[in-house]
Amino acid sequence: MYRLHKKIVRCLFFVGLLLVSFGISNVYAAENIIGDWEFTMEMPDMGGMGGPGGGMGGGMNITISSTFSQGEDGAISGTWEMNFDMPEGDMGMGMGGPGGGMGGPGGGGFQMPAFKIVDVKIDGQNVSFTRTAEGDAAAGGMGGMSEDRQFAGTINGDTMELTSSSQMGEMTYKGTRKAASQVLEGDWEFTMSMG
Repeated sequence: MYRLHKKIVRCLFFVGLLLVSFGISNVYAAENIIGDWEFTMEMPDMGGMGGPGGGMGGGMNITISSTFSQGEDGAISGTWEMNFDMPEGDMGMGMGGPGGGMGGPGGGGFQMPAFKIVDVKIDGQNVSFTRTAEGDAAAGGMGGMSEDRQFAGTINGDTMELTSSSQMGEMTYKGTRKAASQVLEGDWEFTMSMG
């Protein structure tokens, strides 16, 4: 009877250990995306979209700043802010008007309103989410850019690769997690000398 009781206790112990391990691994998987990220994407040449001489093509670079956080309910959400970097030179009839492109003559930058990231799912190294437009992004008159878009890819430590399909084709995004800012804790005493 004693040996049977001892075996039952051992079995319960190992079952509990497995459940704890499984729970911890799921917590880490869910938190793996938390933080500030920067994504880069090179838009393919779309044949001078926007008018003669260039527009939204010819090697325009897009940088995305994204932040993922977890709420009290455990749900993960985020933000998605895009900045367009136009090459130097005459960009033709772009979104900035004749001869201007997005950034005006000679290139330049253009930042769009922030989008919201919802429905974040992480399964091991697989990640997916929906980018949705709200507020200024939805009312900005950006056509297809303001439509909800699905993203899917993989996350590995501090790197992430995503793909998304749109009317302009499939695009690939490569992301890197930004290093957390260091907090200077402790007591400090400063002295200043004036000349």
